[in-house]
Amino acid sequence: MTRASPPLQQARSALNATTASSQQHNRKQDGFQDFSAAGAGAKSKPRANDRSKSTTIDREEPLQTAAAFHSAYKGMRGKALRRYRHTWYRWEGPNYRAVSAEEARVDMTEFLASGTDIKGDRFRPKPGDVSAALTMLMSHRPAIIDATVPMPGWLPGAPEPYREHDPRDLISCKNGLVDLRTGKRLLHTPYLLTATSTGYDHSPMAGHPRFEKFLDEIFPGSAAKRSEGFDDGTNEQKEPQLQRELLQEIFGYLISRETRQQKTSPYPGRSSLRPWKTSISASNAAAPGVKTEIGLLSSLVSASAARHGPVQRY
Repeated sequence: MTRASPPLQQARSALNATTASSQQHNRKQDGFQDFSAAGAGAKSKPRANDRSKSTTIDREEPLQTAAAFHSAYKGMRGKALRRYRHTWYRWEGPNYRAVSAEEARVDMTEFLASGTDIKGDRFRPKPGDVSAALTMLMSHRPAIIDATVPMPGWLPGAPEPYREHDPRDLISCKNGLVDLRTGKRLLHTPYLLTATSTGYDHSPMAGHPRFEKFLDEIFPGSAAKRSEGFDDGTNEQKEPQLQRELLQEIFGYLISRETRQQKTSPYPGRSSLRPWKTSISASNAAAPGVKTEIGLLSSLVSASAARHGPVQRY
């Protein structure tokens, strides 16, 4: 029985790396405001004085209004609104989030209401003002993300320290962007076009006792690490440990962008694996096709397939 190369072990070792460095770039040079707090545990909030309440709104110049809206909110966490492939996206810090037309209208209405008219009085927006400004915003080039930019992908102007990392290797966590291959952690940046994030912090020293206990239960006789005399055992004695390692390899493979071993992954008789695969699909994975792989694996895992016998490496 031969062991396949473990590409996903790179992902696992990276996520469990003992070091996690943060890199910063000059926000004054890239034109974005810094509302990230990766690794600091603090929650950033838009500063009240970032919105120019003295912005003059000319009802006859909706394109000018759209440009002012984009300029006021550019790079602002929770406010920056961009148009990408016929959909509005708002940068939330860890990721971009698709927003409805109604949410976009609310953002524009609040912006208009904070300005003044050409006479210096408080501007009182009408529905037509909101519609006109949003229509012009869709024609304002700086607010548009080119459809050729992949997701995940770097937006034009991304600083070089970020471009050194392949966006397909990055997973967005609450406290930063984690490179699966290097283990480094970067600050969140609006230059990374991604719509997914884990929703929890990256902790390089975190253990996984629940998953290890689960593996102990379904593979009796196996362990988190091979015993010293493992190589001297019989094939029957080695089987539980090899099955355990294979399962870990499959799960790690699913969160990486490695495709050298992209094959159908039958794992018969393990309906108990469904919750774990569902958990992976719900979390952030920058690798393309991850959910497709998980869906395929899920469809192949059922109790009725147990009759096919123990798993083998192909």
